[in-house]
Amino acid sequence: MTWTKLGDEFSAEASDLTDAEHRTHVDALGWSNRRLLDLRIPKRDVRRFAESPDSEQAVDGLVSKGWWTDNGDDWFIGVFHPEWQLERTVVLKRREAAALRQRRSRMHRAGDHSLCLAEHCPYVTRDIERDSTGDIPRDSQGDSSRDPVRVGSDRGYAPPEPS
Repeated sequence: MTWTKLGDEFSAEASDLTDAEHRTHVDALGWSNRRLLDLRIPKRDVRRFAESPDSEQAVDGLVSKGWWTDNGDDWFIGVFHPEWQLERTVVLKRREAAALRQRRSRMHRAGDHSLCLAEHCPYVTRDIERDSTGDIPRDSQGDSSRDPVRVGSDRGYAPPEPS
């Protein structure tokens, strides 16, 4: 999930915009962030996201007032405060980190502590070298002392019942 940030000063700075221009600009920010476009909107996309009935005139107004820049096939919409929006690479790295955290959590709850971090899990008993993705290299996964206990056996951890 992405988000669009507007600073407290946005309303005052946008006071020279018409309602259609204001709406179109905010819609464009949301479209760009949702699709990780780094504040560049393909011109063909305006019809797809702009909710204002006067969006064509609004785009012309945004360009003439210096809020957008015409780059040929796309509009650059980050003339004012591009630092408020996250770059594509930042969003992708955060998604990757969140996916790894979720994977660790699910495996931990299932009794597999092979991805657990020693500082967060009491079941991690020794350091294991991990590759750059956080995975354990294949040759060290065969260690029987690290293999999870089978679900259904009478020893070890059993995952919670599904709700």
